[in-house]
Amino acid sequence: MTNETDCILEFCDVTSRSGAGLVTTISGANITIHRGEIALVSVEAHSASVPLFDLAEGLIPPDEGNVTFMGRQWQDLGLSKQAAMRGLIGRTFETQGWISNLSVYDNICLSQRHHTHRAEAEIRQEAEQLARAAGLEAIPEQRPELATRRELQKCQWIRAFLGSHALVLLEHPETGMKAEDLALLFEIIEEAIGHGAAVMWLTADEHTRRNERLRRAAKYAISDGKILSEAI
Repeated sequence: MTNETDCILEFCDVTSRSGAGLVTTISGANITIHRGEIALVSVEAHSASVPLFDLAEGLIPPDEGNVTFMGRQWQDLGLSKQAAMRGLIGRTFETQGWISNLSVYDNICLSQRHHTHRAEAEIRQEAEQLARAAGLEAIPEQRPELATRRELQKCQWIRAFLGSHALVLLEHPETGMKAEDLALLFEIIEEAIGHGAAVMWLTADEHTRRNERLRRAAKYAISDGKILSEAI
């Protein structure tokens, strides 16, 4: 059973409008994710960018409604507290979001170095463990432009799950991946969920949405700006 103290992320009647045609308007969204749960949000292929995760992280405020993370509304927090709270969130990006003048490894470890007091050896050990779980022999030490896209996608997974996150946001993590790769991602997700993390997965891929390993996920679909709960 879950209760209010288990609630990690909640959208309450959230509306987000944009004047840009490349960003989807969200209207009246209601989503609740508890510890140890996964929510799968489907969007149409080739749809405009969805600001769902920026709202979830408090990077943009909703025009209406409230977004609550671990019992706190983002708009009630000061900038320093918001930054600290974001240290409890891991994320993959559709555009991958690498800092070009850092190595892939340094990109992966940046958040843990900034938000925690963990020893470098401890961070490296966990990063290497996640790399093996993702099917990589090693994390690339070169700059992102020198790694393959498939390597970089797997490294996004490592970056997102590195550390004890309360919430992990997966933005099209299946892009460019093979079925055997996704099987590894599911194992990583299940490990994180088993330790109490909540996961939100945004996808436009029909095969992913129908994957048997997501059978128990709470499922939502975005249609004309509305987020609809799916009884699947």
